[in-house]
Amino acid sequence: MITVVGNHSKAKLMKKLKYVCIIVWSILLSACANNPELEIVEDVTSTKPSTSGQSLLRLADQAKSISEQTSLRLQAAELLYENELEAQAYAALLSIPIDSMTNEQRNRYYDLSLDIALDYGDIATITNLLSNFSTNELLQTSIEQQQRRISQRKRALETINQPLQAAITLSEHSTLFSLDDTPRINEEVWLLLRQSPREILAEYQYQGRNQDVIAWLELARSMKLQQSSLDEQYEALIIWRERWPAHPATQALPLELELLNRLPNTTPEKVILALPLSGRLERAGSAIRDGFLTQHFAKAPYSTSLNIELFDTQKQSLDVLYQKAASERTLIVGPLSKNLVDKINEGYEKSAPILALNQPTATISGNDNLYIFSLNPEDEITQIVKNISKNNQQRVAILAPRNARGERLTKSFTEQFKTLGGNVLETSFYKNDQALSNAVADLVATSQSKNRAKNLRQITGLNLESEPRRRKDLDAIFMIANAKTSKQVKPLLAFNFAKDIPVYAMQQANDPYNTNDNNDLNGIQFIEMPWVLNKSNTLKQQVDTYQPNLAKAYSRFFALGADAYTLAPRLSLLRKIPTAHIPGLTGLLSISDEGQVIRELQWVEFKRGKPSIIY
Repeated sequence: MITVVGNHSKAKLMKKLKYVCIIVWSILLSACANNPELEIVEDVTSTKPSTSGQSLLRLADQAKSISEQTSLRLQAAELLYENELEAQAYAALLSIPIDSMTNEQRNRYYDLSLDIALDYGDIATITNLLSNFSTNELLQTSIEQQQRRISQRKRALETINQPLQAAITLSEHSTLFSLDDTPRINEEVWLLLRQSPREILAEYQYQGRNQDVIAWLELARSMKLQQSSLDEQYEALIIWRERWPAHPATQALPLELELLNRLPNTTPEKVILALPLSGRLERAGSAIRDGFLTQHFAKAPYSTSLNIELFDTQKQSLDVLYQKAASERTLIVGPLSKNLVDKINEGYEKSAPILALNQPTATISGNDNLYIFSLNPEDEITQIVKNISKNNQQRVAILAPRNARGERLTKSFTEQFKTLGGNVLETSFYKNDQALSNAVADLVATSQSKNRAKNLRQITGLNLESEPRRRKDLDAIFMIANAKTSKQVKPLLAFNFAKDIPVYAMQQANDPYNTNDNNDLNGIQFIEMPWVLNKSNTLKQQVDTYQPNLAKAYSRFFALGADAYTLAPRLSLLRKIPTAHIPGLTGLLSISDEGQVIRELQWVEFKRGKPSIIY
């Protein structure tokens, strides 16, 4: 079998093959020692001049004292490495007895060994070197060399997946570097702390006395362990800066923290709600408006100063909307119509940021002032695909309605699933509930089993008894169906001897306003908004109480409006801070580099007829 690899992979492979040559070079060096007439020819492919690393090795073999041999071999190894002959350099190092070296030579040996191990990603050697050479021992040299060794040790700790220790090492020795280096050092320390797992941060007990390290750890814990939203992180940062006014990061905040520090200045002074407040989409637009305004009056810290203007997109044009948004610090929330979102995506060149509430047909234009926030079902598909793949269920069948939406979502699932190595073995469409039984039978192949038995009876003329068999190669079923249809699927699977196959669904399988006969949904896993699952949410209680008819059909649009309000002052920050998120009513919210609001929904399973949160 021939495997084709990319350029990066080939380079890595060649480097590792070169590393294997260490053993060969060690043998050859040994042969040289016993036979002075045997000469090793250096790598002729090297474009760098070869001073003679091998000549130094021959001199070392002829030297009478061990100290002279050690000095010459170490020089040879350093020279070979400079000429990019890593394998020969490492072989030369292996020929040096460690106990024959002075402290200065041991440090040089450490430097070169660690450089080579880092080049090849040799985790075992890196770990061994870090444990056998103390930092204090390595710092008994010039400032320039100390800086190099701290940077090298930091890189080594990163390589063996110890970002917390790497951050501490760099912070403890940050005074070795100049003031001009402070912003870079702060950035590196913070990124390393952000990479540290939460559980390790929570349990780690720092034994040193370095106040900068203590402050860094306090900040990292407050950001990662105790704070669940951008607002809380902002408050924690303000408190931390007041507590540690002389800390290097207080004077030069890392980029993420600097962006967070600007939170109040990114708050819009005016929001234009550009929604369909009449016409076909009036009810959806009204639900979004009510969710936005209710959230505004309920808990926004800037509610007293924010000016909100309503704009009916059914009655006024985009040009009029752009004119109204000409003033500084104005945000447009909307439109909802896909047609209008497409027009904005095609050529929006104004300065006012827009939080559009539908997914454009084409790829997002990449305009820094355009953000997309929608209840796009394809986003659900993405999360479902990832979860099925994570569960190592690689062979899947799809059950979907035969309509434009069903076919579109089926295509989306199939394409995304294939990119993760999955395989859609079967797709079965149903036109209506009456055709669902046949669709399920086709999906699990019991209909084919029955047909084979029928044909056999016709051919033989015998009254043969047979038991239908279902296919055994399915790991899971992905179902696109509303709540009414979903209730029929599990019983039909049981009838077709397939009740043990895991079933995954979209949030439309759950109707929170109709809980009758939900026992037939038991075992189905689906994703859902926190808005639907959190019965104690005050906004949801108000909507259900005062607008029950509207809530039943447009409940999730209220949540969309409320989250649009929550996102309004944080759009640019969330876009620029990759790790930032907001716990919203429509999901855990973050923003991609392209301006797409990503919603991470909760995983739920029906148990005893009720949705039970898995995670």
